[in-house]
Amino acid sequence: RNLVVCIDGTSNKFGRNNTNILKLFAKIDLDPEAPLRQLAYYSSGVGTHPRTWGVVSRIRRSLSDLLEEVVAWNVEEIVQDAYGWLAKEYREGDRVYLFGFSRGAYQVRTLAGMVSEVGLIKTVTEKQIGTAYEHYMAVCSQKLHAKDIASDFKHTFCWKDMRVHFVGVWDTVSSVGLVKEDVFLSSSSSAEHACHFRHALALDERRVKFLPEYFH
Repeated sequence: RNLVVCIDGTSNKFGRNNTNILKLFAKIDLDPEAPLRQLAYYSSGVGTHPRTWGVVSRIRRSLSDLLEEVVAWNVEEIVQDAYGWLAKEYREGDRVYLFGFSRGAYQVRTLAGMVSEVGLIKTVTEKQIGTAYEHYMAVCSQKLHAKDIASDFKHTFCWKDMRVHFVGVWDTVSSVGLVKEDVFLSSSSSAEHACHFRHALALDERRVKFLPEYFH
């Protein structure tokens, strides 16, 4: 089977002007009548909470979304949610495809790095997901013995020889407003983390806050 994860960019969600991520997601064949060959997961971007209807609630939600866009404090939540979905659905032999745009591209690359460094857990609980993420953060921060501990975790709790098959991203950026997070990409910028990688870049992007994070 194919497991497909799609994560959108900041403030991007379903609407009149959909991104390439949503267009791609809409094209995925998920025919319930056919033998189950593909499963897909979509996450809207940073700062896209569902609309609330009370006046005070709307103001509170608008302020929360604005702050979220500036400091991107739910990036970790988005990555862990996608990791949890993968872990829940994965069966031995499945192929994993990760697609993302802008900040979502950054997040799927982080997810690919996480799967490579700490593996994909077999027994799915919130605690295990959080533990896996903590070990990945320790590796990214180059803490003492972090790689050895992550390797032991991988061999103890995770699928053997599981690797991301394909990563496809548009315009990876790690900055949102005031925040730029290079620590995660330091361990997810190498082609070793996926069998195949494709990165589409805008040729005329001039905005300083949207400089691309290259892959090598």
